Amino acid sequence: QAERHPHALSVVLLDVDNFKGVNDNWGHEAGDRVLQDVAQLLQSGVRTGDAVIRWGGEEFVIVMPYANSGQAQARLQVILDGRAVQKPDGQPIGMSGGIAELQAESGKNWSDLVKLADNRMYQVKLNGKGR
Repeated sequence: QAERHPHALSVVLLDVDNFKGVNDNWGHEAGDRVLQDVAQLLQSGVRTGDAVIRWGGEEFVIVMPYANSGQAQARLQVILDGRAVQKPDGQPIGMSGGIAELQAESGKNWSDLVKLADNRMYQVKLNGKGR
């Protein structure tokens, strides 16, 4: 739809920082609860029409129609600053993310946008996580 009627569409890839430690220290049941809490946090904070998708492991994709990358980043900031998901010991869970925007990334399709958002997320992780 965004390709047929040009409008902004952002794809966000989020990864739960240091998630392996949750499973290693508290078990997979605790890890599953953390993932459910992350999904609930994201789902409760996005707009009607946005889609939150568990992408695999501890990664989530958020599809945000009618949102450019700046608007997507601002929305995520509100979601992630408002309430933190906690590990079983009460410490906050951090997340790192990357954003790709259909209109800004000329000639990109869905698969390309996810790969680009994924690459940007890994750059964030290499530069300190939590952003």
